[in-house]
Amino acid sequence: MIPAHLLGNMWAQEWGNVYPLVAPANSGQGYDLTQLLKDHKVDEHGMVRYGENFFSHWALPNCPKLSGSGPLFVKPADRDVVCHASAWDVDFKEDLRLKMCIEVRDEDFCNDSS
Repeated sequence: MIPAHLLGNMWAQEWGNVYPLVAPANSGQGYDLTQLLKDHKVDEHGMVRYGENFFSHWALPNCPKLSGSGPLFVKPADRDVVCHASAWDVDFKEDLRLKMCIEVRDEDFCNDSS
């Protein structure tokens, strides 16, 4: 066992700090996911659809229709908001509220630590 903060942050959400130590020899840089997303013109809502498709392939139930003023996927230009990703199941039935200021980049595509 190793301390979690050595992986990139104290919650072990990112492992980027150790990749150079554990990467296969001569593996090269790989690909630039951020650039691939931009090349394919994926926007913030497209990234959400990728996530929904991932979970539906695992036979998980579909996400309920979002309620209230709708999900917040893009940081508003007219006001300051806390962009830490969060979700609330308000009535434990069908009232789901989501908030995440998505940026089209590899970090937001692969995890929710923004």
